[in-house]
Amino acid sequence: MTRTARQFGRAFAAAILLLAGASASAEQTVITRVLDACGTEIRDLCSNITGGNGRVIACLYAHEDQLSHRCDYVLFDAAAELQQIMGAMSQVAEVCKADIEHLCGNVVKGEGRLMQCLKTHQMALSAPCHDAFEKAGIHVN
Repeated sequence: MTRTARQFGRAFAAAILLLAGASASAEQTVITRVLDACGTEIRDLCSNITGGNGRVIACLYAHEDQLSHRCDYVLFDAAAELQQIMGAMSQVAEVCKADIEHLCGNVVKGEGRLMQCLKTHQMALSAPCHDAFEKAGIHVN
C-alpha cells in the first residue's frame, strides 16, 4: 500500500472513529470492511477530500454510480452500523465539546490526532465526557 493510500485509510478510519460511535471492535470491523472493499474508490475518487465529519463516506455516496459492486455492497451492508457509530460519536462530541476545546483546542483535526490528544489527557476529562465515551463503548485509555 502506498503512503498516500495509508494516509487516506488512516484519515478515513479516524473520521469514522471520531465522528461515529459503538464499540471499538465494531468500529474496526466496519472500517476494515469498507477500506478493504472501497480502498481503490477512496484513492481514485476521494483523494482530494479531507477526512472528518463523514466527508469521505459522503464522497463515496456522491460517486455511487462509479463504485465497484463490491464497494457498493459493503457500503449498503455497513450503512446501519456506520449510522449508529456516527450517531454515538455525535453525542460524545456534544458532551465533550468543552473538554475538547480546553484540552485539545490547539490540535489539528484529522488522522487520529484528536483522539490521541484525548487519550493523552484522559485523566483530565470531565466526568460527563468520560461517561459519554464509556456509554458509546469507546475507550480512551
